[in-house]
Amino acid sequence: MNEITHDSIRSHPLFILLIVLVFAFSIFLLFQNLSLKKENTAILLGQTLPSKNLEVVNFTNDFTETVLKSSGNVDLEDRLRLENDVREIGNDEILNAWKVFVQSSNEIESQRNVVLLIEALVHNIDS
Repeated sequence: MNEITHDSIRSHPLFILLIVLVFAFSIFLLFQNLSLKKENTAILLGQTLPSKNLEVVNFTNDFTETVLKSSGNVDLEDRLRLENDVREIGNDEILNAWKVFVQSSNEIESQRNVVLLIEALVHNIDS
């Protein structure tokens, strides 16, 4: 009858295919591990925000410092800088909320519209 020996198993095509698949899967897992380590390092270093999120966060911080903490009117240079920054974000919801805010005709309307702008900014930060 057919005897099964270690040599016959090692030379069998399915055994060779199995070894190749295990090797390929091991390589795949190695690359996944390296990718996760790189991602983990970025998280630990605080570099977790995609660039659009970073733009939104930076604009929000700048807006807070320039407008919300201002004791008086915001000068033209600051308004133009903020306008350019909000346009660079490239988000229609944020841009529309910005336009509504800058078109406010009085302080009460401005306060309502700043809340809408901040909501739009927060809403567009991906977690």
